[in-house]
Amino acid sequence: MPEYLESKLSYIHPPDVTISNLKNSPEGIILLSDVSKPDQTPLDVRVDKVPKYAEGREDSVYQVQFGDMTISGQTESSPKTIQPVAIKPADSLNRAIREYNITKYLNSREEGRRLTFQVLGFTRWGGNYSVITEFESGVVTYDNTILNEAHKPTESEISEALTTAALTLVTLNDFGLMHGDFQVKNTARDINNRVRIVDLTEMRKLNSPDDTFNDIALYMESLSKFGTRFSPVSPQQFDEYFLKTYEKNIPDVFPESKRLEVKMAIHALRDMLDVTLITPQ
Repeated sequence: MPEYLESKLSYIHPPDVTISNLKNSPEGIILLSDVSKPDQTPLDVRVDKVPKYAEGREDSVYQVQFGDMTISGQTESSPKTIQPVAIKPADSLNRAIREYNITKYLNSREEGRRLTFQVLGFTRWGGNYSVITEFESGVVTYDNTILNEAHKPTESEISEALTTAALTLVTLNDFGLMHGDFQVKNTARDINNRVRIVDLTEMRKLNSPDDTFNDIALYMESLSKFGTRFSPVSPQQFDEYFLKTYEKNIPDVFPESKRLEVKMAIHALRDMLDVTLITPQ
């Protein structure tokens, strides 16, 4: 994203978020509106890049950009609306709508609680689309704590990070989903110490315990940044704080016919710990 984006603002009603409607929307920023036929009086909208918002979030393969979105009033004397946002490019319009639908599903599961960032709308520039979400400075991903090379994590920090990660996966599995990119950087908490789910791009339906195995194995590998550094977490800590937490909370998620497969998957993960989580001597 350049230092700023400017466009005319348009609106779309959530039930109208379809491929056809977004393709035919005006270019620029398109925000969701609870009004079924929103006023389409053209307003100016501008997003100014705020580098400070990106601190601790630089490790994004999707080139997420952060800034303040300012919506001008209908007259020069009208108050302006300012909203911190994140803008995430989508590979395709299908992907943008899919991420919106998954977000809506996750955030509707428990009344009054958000599990992931709220989608505000989309951008369309020609055939390129992005998803706009609220930026929440109080949501901190755990790579900032346990993978920060300038800081040696304490036992308490490791316990919190791994327990939160395990409960995040339990929550997703309970909703019938696997994450698909379950790494330390995609696990987080908010200022109320509630689980937050980050990066829904690869999320999909949970088909078998193999999907859970793959999510946990990827998380384990991300602790060493895929073999490029020592793991800050020992095999014993991972077993105690992650695997045992997951085992304790998972019994009612899978049908009885699948529980033996889940136990076998966790047993296989335990066998991998000493090889995957190599700590400094």
